Amino acid sequence: MMREGKRARDGEKWIEESKEGPYQFVESTSSEDLISISNGTVTVRATMDELIDAMAALVFTEASSSVSQFGDFQLALSDADSLLPLYERLMYDPNVRGLPWLCTHLWQMKESSEGIIEETIVNHADIPEDQIHADLPVQIEEEPAPRIDCCVVDDTSNVPTDLQIRKIILIATSVEACEVFAQSNSEFTVCGFVLQENQ
Repeated sequence: MMREGKRARDGEKWIEESKEGPYQFVESTSSEDLISISNGTVTVRATMDELIDAMAALVFTEASSSVSQFGDFQLALSDADSLLPLYERLMYDPNVRGLPWLCTHLWQMKESSEGIIEETIVNHADIPEDQIHADLPVQIEEEPAPRIDCCVVDDTSNVPTDLQIRKIILIATSVEACEVFAQSNSEFTVCGFVLQENQ
């Protein structure tokens, strides 16, 4: 008797192909939780869990797009304490655990001495050692600015202007803080994320 779906063997057990696909993100249908700002958007979520889910989904989407377009993913991470829940989610959530770490260049923005990037990402993500960078890339004279596909920061971070940053993912204390950050980083696209109680 033939079974429908993809046939995969796990010992002697046949596994049916998932009809939903491996990566499922809950998309909000409310237009009230997406606010336009001058050079980007601010996503507002009711709970911290929903906020971190939305941020993780965007990092995953940017990684997939960059690998398809460029063959690698240039990711800059701030070590701000407010980003720890996101970094932990990237490691344990099955929806985003499949982020293409082997194709990722990780650039660290060290703004404290905590070492949260090493503890949560570097020690667990299987990124090749030569693709882990202790500092951001530096522009060499007469060459184009280095490309960063995704820069993950909080609203107290300083973002260098000598990089080609395709998208900044920002966790902020309020919508107003996102707007101020976006204005001071007007050459970049900013995707802000704010907890609803802070808007």
